[in-house]
Amino acid sequence: AQTEEASLEEVGAHDFVVYLANSLFQRLKSALWLSIGKIVDEETIKLGVNATPQFIGALTEMVWAQIGMFHGSMSGS
Repeated sequence: AQTEEASLEEVGAHDFVVYLANSLFQRLKSALWLSIGKIVDEETIKLGVNATPQFIGALTEMVWAQIGMFHGSMSGS
């Protein structure tokens, strides 16, 4: 019974770590979206054009994917 409890504790700890990592990624992605949104706003004001929220979202997704690819190449994956 003790080995069963230990494995359940490990699974619980693992789930908690996964939850924290996902939470951190969401916070980072939100910060990236905000930063990109500010840059886009500044540039569109200079150019006298508008950018839709969909454009900012798509640009954020592209940059996020590029960060993931860069991280993968840096970690040897």
